[in-house]
Amino acid sequence: MKKNNKFTLRRMIATLGMVLMLSLSLTGMTQPAKALPSVVSAAASIGVSKTSVTFGNYSASTTVTVNDVSTYKATSPYSWIHPTQSGKTVTIRVDAQPYDAVRTGYVVITSGSLERRITVTQYPAMKIYISGDYKNQIVSVTLMGVKNKVDPADARIYVDTYGVLSVKSNNPWISVKLNGGNYFTITAQPNTTLSERRGSVTVSNGFVSRSVTVIQKPLVPESVTSYPYLGPTSFTLNDGLKNAFKNIYQKDKFLWLHLGTKTQKSLLSSLGQKMRDYLGISYSYTITFDYASAEELNQAYSFLVKKGEKVVIDGDLGVTYLKGKNIYVLLVASKLHDKPYEAIDTLFHEYRHAWQYSIQKYGGTMIQYLIQYNNENYKDPEDCADCYRAQFVEKDASSYAAGLFLTLREATK
Repeated sequence: MKKNNKFTLRRMIATLGMVLMLSLSLTGMTQPAKALPSVVSAAASIGVSKTSVTFGNYSASTTVTVNDVSTYKATSPYSWIHPTQSGKTVTIRVDAQPYDAVRTGYVVITSGSLERRITVTQYPAMKIYISGDYKNQIVSVTLMGVKNKVDPADARIYVDTYGVLSVKSNNPWISVKLNGGNYFTITAQPNTTLSERRGSVTVSNGFVSRSVTVIQKPLVPESVTSYPYLGPTSFTLNDGLKNAFKNIYQKDKFLWLHLGTKTQKSLLSSLGQKMRDYLGISYSYTITFDYASAEELNQAYSFLVKKGEKVVIDGDLGVTYLKGKNIYVLLVASKLHDKPYEAIDTLFHEYRHAWQYSIQKYGGTMIQYLIQYNNENYKDPEDCADCYRAQFVEKDASSYAAGLFLTLREATK
């Protein structure tokens, strides 16, 4: 037993010695080994808060944060891109865009052998063009007096821009509607003048504004030459018209008054028939002439207007209505029974209206074209006498009646 204990002790001492030698070796107390190479920490890439930036056509700037590296350099090979750096922030500024095309470039961030590019996109200056013609930028748009037949004239305008598009009319006769993100519609109410007119709309993207001139042609296109709005300057008379005129004109007020309504109506009706032929009103229209008091006309022809409305209002000397192919020319006897010259002038005026009704233009009659669609609502003389007289149909009828009356008077002396 003692012998075995000594063996165990020697083995334990040997084991402890080996442990001690290993420990000394690990702590460097043994002979020094070659030094291990030191490990340097390095970024695998350059982190940035934005990999691309976008600008409108104006000069502007934005910032990008650089991560993962302690030192770096920001540059750009493009003359219109200007990067500057401060700490971890790179400011990218661009010049104003002078071109009508998108341009792109980049800023490069370098740190040692690492590189990161930030794409820079700049949109063009606002480009305004007509549908289907992108290449040609417009500064004005020309519209006819009306669109097609009788509708207000309009045009669709497209805008190539960056930002939120807005458009504003600068004239009461022009309305605008933004239909989508890149186009709008200009609508011009019918041009009720004999001259070209001009207005404008302002287009903006929030940073840049541009004006587009709106040019609108006169009421009737140049191709329409058969409608003299202010009446002809000369008249070629015929014997039938002259004789029918003389039968009334040569009677003084006293004689005219004592002819009685029936005879007066017959004479005016005969003159009206000659007027119809002289004006060339198509016989596809039926013209009904009547001469009576305002009350009788309103009762007899109440079907011409809405229930409750009068055919003849208090200020009327005469009225003309169209119902299908029937034209009604009505004169107010109570106002004309002692005024032969005014009765003639009124008859001429109203038959000129009948002629206006009979002319087929743009899918309807000329008077529909002039009143219903172009003047929107026919202006009543009792509501606005000046507005009433300024309407084309009235100017034409008054001018024509006066010119024809004077010509006939000189020819029948």
